[in-house]
Amino acid sequence: MKKLAQPQKTPRSGATLFRRVGKIGWKKSDHFTYTYAFPSLRRWLVGQIPPRQRILSVGCGTGELEKMLATQARLVVGIDLFIEMLHSAGRRGIQHLVQANSHWLPFASGCFDAVILPETLGYVDPDKTLREAACVLKKNGRLLITTYPVHLVAHRVYKKRSAEEVSLALGRTGFSVVERRFLLLKRFGLQEVKEENCCSLLYLLARKRG
Repeated sequence: MKKLAQPQKTPRSGATLFRRVGKIGWKKSDHFTYTYAFPSLRRWLVGQIPPRQRILSVGCGTGELEKMLATQARLVVGIDLFIEMLHSAGRRGIQHLVQANSHWLPFASGCFDAVILPETLGYVDPDKTLREAACVLKKNGRLLITTYPVHLVAHRVYKKRSAEEVSLALGRTGFSVVERRFLLLKRFGLQEVKEENCCSLLYLLARKRG
């Protein structure tokens, strides 16, 4: 099996890492996320959301995906725990940014058409975050998740889960899983593979029940 491109390990705590990235950018930080490093992934994710939607991005980071989403969305709101990340996203032109914890989302019930967690799930309590996402989504609203498979080398604070574990968490928190895909990221593109243990990213699309 070919060696996968992998997010680099780092001894820094998550908070220290993200504050540093917010200040100096991913390129200078000796760390990366697939969402930042692969424009093809960003384009693909944008294509999974219908146009003219109100979108919440949980863990927006430095805003590369959100900038692309804004070209077709009615509204894109990015939240992040770290003000340095939000300042970086603001410099990228993202207009609607909120410093918030995903365990307690400061938004009205049913105000978003879609919520996206781009490589965020491993840094949060999934049940708390997914329940909050269900609260702010409209009926039948979409939830999109990308997260690292268990075999991938990642930052030591990132909690990796299998696609089945993520699916079970979604079921516990008011969602029905619509799609599960195993994505392999390459330098010039993205492809779907059949085996979870051969992928770079898990992708799950779910809908809010009821």
